[in-house]
Amino acid sequence: MLQQAIISAKNSEDSYFKAQALTAIAQVYGRLLQTEKAASLLQQAIISADKIPTYGYKPQALKDIAQVAANFKNWGLTLKATNKCLSEDCKVEVLSEVLTVHAEQKNPKLKNKEEKLWWSADFFGVSESWDALTLF
Repeated sequence: MLQQAIISAKNSEDSYFKAQALTAIAQVYGRLLQTEKAASLLQQAIISADKIPTYGYKPQALKDIAQVAANFKNWGLTLKATNKCLSEDCKVEVLSEVLTVHAEQKNPKLKNKEEKLWWSADFFGVSESWDALTLF
């Protein structure tokens, strides 16, 4: 099922959808402790996000990628996502998200349990990560 979701995401012509879908799938792989596969998908998501027009949703896609990478403590990928920002505002948004994740990792009491990414399984009320993939 994960492979099907990856194929669907990669076949999308919409760079924003592709980046978001690959990021969500990477999040699932990370939860399954397959961090190498997650990192590979996040790298592909960064490439897709880089193709989003500057007037589009590029900052949001890069922020989401960086957040997932930070959750898995992959600081190299968070830096790569940040470096794809074309504006200082984008860099500030991405780095703010990364620093928030880092602070929450150091002190879990800081984590806002109500805040959910729109594309995450939790947002859609799906308890199992596998079920979230049917959304793609």
